[in-house]
Amino acid sequence: MKAYRYNEELSLEAVPLELKPEREDDIVVKTRLAYLGPEDCPTRSADNPIAEGYFPGKAFVGEVEQTGHAATHLLGKTVLVGDHQPCGECPPCRRAQSGACGGSFKLGDNVGALATHGRASSRWAIALEDGLEIDAPETPAVAGALALAYSLFIKAAVTPGDNVKIVGDGTIGDMANQLRTHFAVREPKNSASPVRILETTSSFTGRQKSIALAAPGAKLSWLHRNAAKAPDVSTLGPMSASLAWVTTSHPDLLTEVLALVVRQEIDLSSAVDVVPLETALENWQPDRGRVVRL
Repeated sequence: MKAYRYNEELSLEAVPLELKPEREDDIVVKTRLAYLGPEDCPTRSADNPIAEGYFPGKAFVGEVEQTGHAATHLLGKTVLVGDHQPCGECPPCRRAQSGACGGSFKLGDNVGALATHGRASSRWAIALEDGLEIDAPETPAVAGALALAYSLFIKAAVTPGDNVKIVGDGTIGDMANQLRTHFAVREPKNSASPVRILETTSSFTGRQKSIALAAPGAKLSWLHRNAAKAPDVSTLGPMSASLAWVTTSHPDLLTEVLALVVRQEIDLSSAVDVVPLETALENWQPDRGRVVRL
């Protein structure tokens, strides 16, 4: 077993990895496909660079090789695993605030999805069966870019018919625009003011632009996936505009989001590149996610 991280030259280097089920509901998965988000790109931002020793990868698909005694039903199955795995039992989790879970595990804390194997709680692993079968190589992006885009809509309390402005391009912006039909929202026309503004780049520039677009009563939903500087938000208060942050997606959403792809409501291939491990970092556009074949 091995995991991949960035070395001093921001190239990938392999390091030994030892994984086994630590809890009764743990699974160990042999990774076949790993999703790397824009925040994993080694050239993502001059003011927020990738650090040496960083383990990239935010979601993966693979076959279950080992299980704890409470997860044997998944042995040998193909599963989708996202980067955020809360405990599911603490007070924040019970209030649907899993981002504040003190017992959560996130890919990248000590190993990313770009590894020959990954460990997860069976509670949050989605078996690709029973109506959720999908064999597209872009599938890990469901638990990455698509789940984040979906969460931006949820955080902004979007309702059908709302004027929604999406700020940002790239993989997550593409996913958000494809979700317009699902949420039955409209693009603001002419002088119409957006009542919901979704910022998909997690960048200072994108956040500034979303503030400039805000009208009285607007709800802003910002992606927060790195340490990018936040602009002045003091102008939002006087016009009763509100701001919500999306730091991760709740794993409970993955089944619902995956179903959109199975029903062909979302085209993953238009927004995600698929590359072999040998060329994982080549010709990488910083605003696009990619799936690496292992």
